[in-house]
Amino acid sequence: MDKFTEQPYILVVDDDQDNVKILESFLGSEGYKTDRAYTGQEALQKLETKSFDLILLDVMLPDTDGYQICKKLKSSPNHKEIPITFVSALDRIDDKLKSLNVGAEDFLSKPIDEQELLLKVRRQIHNKILLDKTRREKRELKSLGNIISINYYEKSLEEILDIITIETSLLLGSDRTSIFLRNGKFLVSKNAQGLSSEGPLIIPSDKGIAGHVATSGNYYMTNDTEKDEFFNKKTDKKTGYQTRRVICCPIFHKHKVIGVIQSLNKQDAYTDYDLEMLKRIADHTSNILIRFYTEKRLKESEQLYKNLMDGMNNALFTVDNDGKISYVNNSFTKLTGYIPDEIIRKDIKILFIPTDLHNINDLGDDIEKIQTQIISKDFDLFPVEISVRPFSIENKTGRIFTAIDMRDRIEIEKRQLEMQKMRSDFNSMIVHDLKNPLSIIMGFAEMLESQTIGELNQKQSDFVAKIVDSSEQLLKLTNEILEISKFESGKMPLKMQELDISDLINQIVQTQQLSFKKKDISFIED
Repeated sequence: MDKFTEQPYILVVDDDQDNVKILESFLGSEGYKTDRAYTGQEALQKLETKSFDLILLDVMLPDTDGYQICKKLKSSPNHKEIPITFVSALDRIDDKLKSLNVGAEDFLSKPIDEQELLLKVRRQIHNKILLDKTRREKRELKSLGNIISINYYEKSLEEILDIITIETSLLLGSDRTSIFLRNGKFLVSKNAQGLSSEGPLIIPSDKGIAGHVATSGNYYMTNDTEKDEFFNKKTDKKTGYQTRRVICCPIFHKHKVIGVIQSLNKQDAYTDYDLEMLKRIADHTSNILIRFYTEKRLKESEQLYKNLMDGMNNALFTVDNDGKISYVNNSFTKLTGYIPDEIIRKDIKILFIPTDLHNINDLGDDIEKIQTQIISKDFDLFPVEISVRPFSIENKTGRIFTAIDMRDRIEIEKRQLEMQKMRSDFNSMIVHDLKNPLSIIMGFAEMLESQTIGELNQKQSDFVAKIVDSSEQLLKLTNEILEISKFESGKMPLKMQELDISDLINQIVQTQQLSFKKKDISFIED
């Protein structure tokens, strides 16, 4: 039953039992539910435990007057919205004005006219229902708005659940609300709002009303836990709360129960309207939880990716599809001098001269490299090797740029060229220094061999011939050293030619015969 279609509940306050019976008879004929109080104190006590839609209040009471009761109720946050109609034998204008001044909505004179009573009661009940509905709708909009607009980017899970449970309690008029999330065989609530116990509340996922809802996937409502088959009294003993009324709904994700939301009350009965509201809140809670966990995983993934990227020695930065820089790592900052806040959301044009940027933009989706120059924060130009590859993370796409600082490599290559030149120059000098004495040796040997300075016997001729051959071999080697130096320095291309291995072996044997003889080594030619 909707709260706004329930049987109106009216409190009759009068010390005259006959008047009370007459009023109850008139009201009962119209289907109104009534309760009675014979003193002001008794009326206040009933108001502490019950909710009424209208109070019919006598002015003259044995322990106080109705004006004092009216003033007290109108100053109470819990009771000020209940309409009050004075019913009194005092019918002077001053009495009626006084009743209105203390906050009463209407005044009835005794003896009671049934038609007048029912007309005024009907009007007051109608106004009360409309006002309650308007207030509740405003409260619903505010509470649901607060729940839907939760900024889950900046809040912890506990903070998010606290907002939902507090707003739910305000909306339903509950004493406390808890959200239990499935954790294996248990339901765990870290925000059991309104509990006196400390720490998370853990219950088996198949025990109590929350367990029944989690297992069955059905909503549940009871206004009498004493007679309820699922209510677990042990929970009350653990929490120190005496539950009377419970309303509980499952929280679904992809047709699976991931938790439950439960509201408890000691006093006000829950209605079908409250149940529908809790269902809506459960749906919103599911959406919020899924978005929270998705965002959490995304943040963890991005943090892991960032840690990996920050640990790279090479500068790395990402550019979105609009050409804006979206991320830079630590090595990028070291290379360019830009800290993230200075470069994020800036156009990639800030890093390259226009002609080089055109070449970079021409790079395809495959991993490609290009040597260019990058502009630092201080407008210095640094040679870099840029490689580019596409990326897609969640709903973000763009390109990843890796920049290798070429300054060290260029310096090393420069030094290598210098070393090669030095070696080439050194080899040329050595060859020159070797050629001079070698030419003299060959000149004298050739003179001896030609016998222009005297005849030689056969043995002497053989020795001189060997001197000439060895000198020619040494000259050939020095020339080869010079050619190798030219080749390494890039001044001479490599030319391949055929070689007769037998001639090479004979040359080696001829030059080494003396050494073989001294060491008594015999060389046998096959």
